Formats: sequence, C-alpha cells, structure tokens
Amino acid sequence: MRTTRSGVGATGRRYNFKDMLGERVGRLVVVREAAMVDVRPRWLCQCDCGREWVVEGTHLRAARRRGSKDYSCPACRRTKGKGQAT
Repeated sequence: MRTTRSGVGATGRRYNFKDMLGERVGRLVVVREAAMVDVRPRWLCQCDCGREWVVEGTHLRAARRRGSKDYSCPACRRTKGKGQAT
C-alpha cells in the first residue's frame, strides 16, 4: 500500500513524498528510507547484484514511469557497457 507523507524539512519547506518501501524499479528494490537532502527523500536500494545504493526518490519514480527494466546500480551499468561493441 502506497502512502504519501508530508511534513517540514530541515530548511522549513514543506515536502510530500510517496512511500516506496518494498517497490522494485528495474534491478533495484527499495529497502528503507535514507537521509533526506534538502527536502528530497532518498531511498536505500539493493540491486540484484547485491550492492546497496542510495537513490533520490524522484529518480526512482522517473525510471518507473519510463518503464526502465535495466535501471540498476552504477557498478552494474559500467559492467554492462564494457561488453558492448563501440
């Protein structure tokens, strides 16, 4: 069940964000909420390769909207690129 939370960030500005806990976006699964920067929520995600990566919520939602099935951690993206011919 998705919920929307709101409150006041460290800068005094109001924020709203979707609770993405447990959602899968590409090769990433949202594990828990990480520290907020400004008023932007960040999420700790675990890639299918086992690495953990902190991602801004807006980036996760944009990848989900695009239907990006290969959205992954930076290490997996570098590895994927090495196998392709230029």
